[in-house]
Amino acid sequence: MNYNGLLSMLLVVMIVLVGCGQKDGKVEIEEKESIKKNTVQVKTPPILKKDGVIQDGDKKAIEDAQKFITEKSTTAKGELGMNVVEIVGINGGKPSKYAFFQVLENRSNKELSNVEMYFTITNKLTQKVIYNNERVFLSKEDYGIVKPNEAIPFKVAIPDEEGITKEITPKDYTFEWDVTDAELK
Repeated sequence: MNYNGLLSMLLVVMIVLVGCGQKDGKVEIEEKESIKKNTVQVKTPPILKKDGVIQDGDKKAIEDAQKFITEKSTTAKGELGMNVVEIVGINGGKPSKYAFFQVLENRSNKELSNVEMYFTITNKLTQKVIYNNERVFLSKEDYGIVKPNEAIPFKVAIPDEEGITKEITPKDYTFEWDVTDAELK
C-alpha cells in the first residue's frame, strides 16, 4: 500500500473539511449579527409637532429613543413592546415639570391605531405607586398609525411630588403596562 498517496488524500480531505467548517462559521456569525440589528424606526407623532416643527427637547428625546431601540430593545418579532427611554422636562411645566418619555414598539405584523393601555408605575425607593392602573390613550389623530416595525413616542407626566432631580432615572421605577384595545389592520 502506498502510504504517501494515502497521506496525501487524507490531507486533501482534511483541508476540504476544515474549509467547510470555516464557511459555516462565517454564516453563523453573520446571522447572529443580523439578529442583533433592530430595524424598528421611531416616528414622530403629530402631537409632538408644533406648527409642523418638532421642539428641540422632543427632537433629542426622539433621537435618544431611536438609539435606545436600536441598541437595547428586547421586543421580539411578533410582539408589542414598551420602552421607557428617559425622563424629560415639560415646556411650561403644566401639569407637571417632568415626564417619562416612552416608546410603544410595534414588532407585530399589524398596523395599530387608537391604542388603549393601562399603566401602573411605582417608585422603587419609596414603594409609592404614582399611577395605579391609569388609562393612556394614543388616538389616531394625535399619534397616527403605528405600522409594523415602527415605534411611537409618548409622554406620561410625573407628579411634582416625586421631586425629580438629575440623578433620578427611569431605572428608579417599575413599570407595568397592558394594551387593552387597539384598532388593527
